[in-house]
Amino acid sequence: MKNLPVILILALLCAGCEVNLSLDDGRGDAGDPRTSFPEAAGKLREQISVYKVSLPFEDADLDEPEDLERILAVAVDKEEIEKREVAGSGLLYLQGEPMPFSGWKRENHPDGRVKSLVLIRYGREDGPYRTWRQDGAKASAGKYREGRRTGRYVRWGHGGEKELETHYIDGSKNGPFVFWHPNGVKESEGNYTDDKMDGLFLRWTKEGVPKERITYRDGKPDGLWITYGKDGAEWYRTTYRNGKMVSERALVP
Repeated sequence: MKNLPVILILALLCAGCEVNLSLDDGRGDAGDPRTSFPEAAGKLREQISVYKVSLPFEDADLDEPEDLERILAVAVDKEEIEKREVAGSGLLYLQGEPMPFSGWKRENHPDGRVKSLVLIRYGREDGPYRTWRQDGAKASAGKYREGRRTGRYVRWGHGGEKELETHYIDGSKNGPFVFWHPNGVKESEGNYTDDKMDGLFLRWTKEGVPKERITYRDGKPDGLWITYGKDGAEWYRTTYRNGKMVSERALVP
């Protein structure tokens, strides 16, 4: 697969670009010592990232067999793609090609069945992401934006049951998350702020009986931590401040 349309677009962009990426002396702007190559490359990448082009089936529904079949027909195998360091970040390229890759990247299981699909734009993950188990069952689904996870992420178990649902903003876990037992009963739920547990966290047994109730702040227990017995009655109470226990009390003999 060739990136000719992307090459033409980049050529047009660079024709009016004030940034000259010179590799001869490590300077970015025609030998101007005030502009380093990484800075100049970064400016060019910013210009590229806002210039969105249409990619094959980028709005397709991966749960629809016909859409999935069309995507698999044009997807490029992972083995044909390589990562190169450009201006301090890794970008994906087709082997032997000078410009970053744009299109669908595919990875296969040993038997040839599809293992993962992700949309790539200008060398970075930017769009839907999906994985499948070797038996063809879906394993996870999410989305990337400019190389970072964003939005809802879902993971399924071997039997097709939902195991996890969480949310990302700019590559970090932010917002509510839920885990489920294999029987479909909720196992735990809580909230993340910048990858750290924040707020109330609850756990249940596979029968749905309360197991723990914990309050977190900045990733550490902060407040009351309640442990429940098998019958759902409170069994133990512990108080934390900034991750350190300050008191504890058993509620059963």
